[in-house]
Amino acid sequence: MFRRMLLALPLLALCAVGCVDTPATKRAGKEIKEAGDATAQAAREQREAYRKTTEDKITKLDEQLNRWKQKAKEASGDAQARMNDKVRDLEKARDRARGELRDLRDDSKRAWTDVKKGMDEAYNKLKDAFHEARTQFD
Repeated sequence: MFRRMLLALPLLALCAVGCVDTPATKRAGKEIKEAGDATAQAAREQREAYRKTTEDKITKLDEQLNRWKQKAKEASGDAQARMNDKVRDLEKARDRARGELRDLRDDSKRAWTDVKKGMDEAYNKLKDAFHEARTQFD
């Protein structure tokens, strides 16, 4: 046991010396902090670019929806009823996608990949609904 203690003393001394703030450890700590800050900034920029691109896509679909609303107003009978139903469905899908987009901007608690996945799913459902609806309006 005494022998083990003698072997452990030099290790403890090395640990104590390594825990002291030296210029090299301070510099390394600063570099690590700067790298972490740069990574966080890059992630924020990536997130904002994705949000802006997705917002632009939803705006384009919204413009198409407004044109289809006008077509529905000009239609009559069963065609108008079907078109109005489809417009309401598309508006709901658009609102869900915009909600996910709002979450993307506001939600810093969830992991970026989870938020992006939710936004991608909402946008893809909206886009698919538009492609499906196109046959009724074009």
